[in-house]
Amino acid sequence: MKPFFEKNSLKSILLFLVGLYLVLALEEYLIHKYVMHQKVDLPFIRDVHEEHIRHHIATNKDFTLKNEDHKNVCFTFMTIIPLFLIATSVLYILFNTIISLPIIIFSVITAAIIHMNVWNTLHSYIHSVDVNKVCKKSLLGISKEYINEENIYVKWSVSNHRAHHSIKGDQKGNWNVVFPGLDYILGTHNTIPIEKE
Repeated sequence: MKPFFEKNSLKSILLFLVGLYLVLALEEYLIHKYVMHQKVDLPFIRDVHEEHIRHHIATNKDFTLKNEDHKNVCFTFMTIIPLFLIATSVLYILFNTIISLPIIIFSVITAAIIHMNVWNTLHSYIHSVDVNKVCKKSLLGISKEYINEENIYVKWSVSNHRAHHSIKGDQKGNWNVVFPGLDYILGTHNTIPIEKE
């Protein structure tokens, strides 16, 4: 009798892609909430936290950046290497019996590159800077003039991230920037009135 999930079968790949999305969404959520917004006294983590807090301080009420401080708008390849290693390890542990390692690695590399470019494109757009001028240490994103402001994903991303910057203290949420879903499931999604945007 054949197993329900044969190695690298279409069913296995579809299940893996759902797992890939959930792992990447959880990783983004946890790192944004517990590394970028919580002070942890470890050298690399402390630096990430301090840089991210500087980004929040440099953000004006209209979401432009004070003194054109673009330093913490972009993800670079150095930023995503640890994320790649964590995601690949977790996905290998979860799916190695039904998905081969080359497919896992290829999928995570592809997702990491897409994640970095979507983050850089939308984060730059939200903060009114040109991605191709400020994200030089990464693959370039899509220039502002090519972004469809009526696209449902773009609208969600802008509203979601503006609420993240606007709501302070214990109510802060909207930890997912590129991968929607977990904030809704975990009760940390906030909205802000349109007039505040």
